[in-house]
Amino acid sequence: MSTVLLTWNPDKWAWDDHDEEIEQAQKAPVAMNWSVATQAVGPGDRAFLLRQGRERGIVASGHIRSAPSPGAHWDGSGTTTEYVDVEFDVILSVEERLPIEVLQQRVKSVHWTPQQSGTKVRPPADDELEELWREHLAQVR
Repeated sequence: MSTVLLTWNPDKWAWDDHDEEIEQAQKAPVAMNWSVATQAVGPGDRAFLLRQGRERGIVASGHIRSAPSPGAHWDGSGTTTEYVDVEFDVILSVEERLPIEVLQQRVKSVHWTPQQSGTKVRPPADDELEELWREHLAQVR
């Protein structure tokens, strides 16, 4: 099992039901389809959702449930991109996010400004990120 970063930039894609899915994730995993820029992810991989643009940081975690498959690009450009099914077991509000500044300070070996979803978090940074996430959730919940 690998650990990967999925990305979300609210300036490019509005997550209209974000508030409802925060509540839903407190009861059961939230299944979504998410674009990735790589074939090197798959079922069972640990996924962290990194909010890009403004108010950056990790806002969700879960597991990838499918291999990548092609589909129409989410931006409406007429091109295709790869998508995976992901189940988010935790979704946080922007205010509760794990801030980028903390990530950069505590998990230094990771490139925290990826341009696309699917960036691998290599060992031992994957364990460091998991521990930091657990600590953060204990504080915000």
